[in-house]
Amino acid sequence: MVVFRKNILLPFFVIVFIILAAIFEPIVGLLVIPLYFGIFIFFYFKRPKFISSSKYWKKIFKQKKYIQNVLITFALLLLAYFINYKIGLYVESTQGPALGDIVLDNLPPIDISFILLYVSRIVMNGVPIFIMFMRPTKATFSFKALAFLMILRSISLTLTELGLPEGRIPDEMMLGNVEIINFTKDLFFSGHVAYPFLGFLLLRKDKIVSYLLLASSIFMSFAVLAMHLHYTIDVVAAFFFTYGLYKMTAYVFKKDYALHTYSANLK
Repeated sequence: MVVFRKNILLPFFVIVFIILAAIFEPIVGLLVIPLYFGIFIFFYFKRPKFISSSKYWKKIFKQKKYIQNVLITFALLLLAYFINYKIGLYVESTQGPALGDIVLDNLPPIDISFILLYVSRIVMNGVPIFIMFMRPTKATFSFKALAFLMILRSISLTLTELGLPEGRIPDEMMLGNVEIINFTKDLFFSGHVAYPFLGFLLLRKDKIVSYLLLASSIFMSFAVLAMHLHYTIDVVAAFFFTYGLYKMTAYVFKKDYALHTYSANLK
């Protein structure tokens, strides 16, 4: 097997890392830059050997249908981000009613924003990088599922224009003045809970990673309630919507799902 030198591959992976960080994290903050770089370095040196094989990449680029599928996936993901951004701006401009919530009414606000920041950033940046570097054959289905989840959540937000929960601890505090895009009224359903749970569903064959993602999803559930960032219904609904979305994506993109399932045990 012909293997590229690491010093040749490293610039390529650095570029991929920067692109992923720009796509999956619309902020620039000194606190999270070391986190990004740490995640990148870990997965770079733990990547499977076949990713460094010239034969592997030649085989990939000869498959025109696969390349087309990758481009479609990327376009769908960009579309989902655009829709999510526009809907987020719209929802921020609305004035919806606040809901009664028996859980929040009996739970005093607790500021755990620093922990929430790092857990959410590890999930949002770590999972895509893990899939790209460690399980690249799962990428098309995984990113299509992510795109569908973002679109579904955007639709849900337009149908449920809710006011902020009483006693909400502003999440702007998490990053001070470095926040560029910060939506506060994207309530139903909770993205904090949905995204790590989707990661769990996508990576169930990777036991340690999947259990960590499930644990982070459960932690997010308690964290967003403790900070009064979401209503209880936002948290509970996130699990059901995400699971249904995962199954729907598997039905719509059967070939991608077949590759996703087949590659589950590839290391």
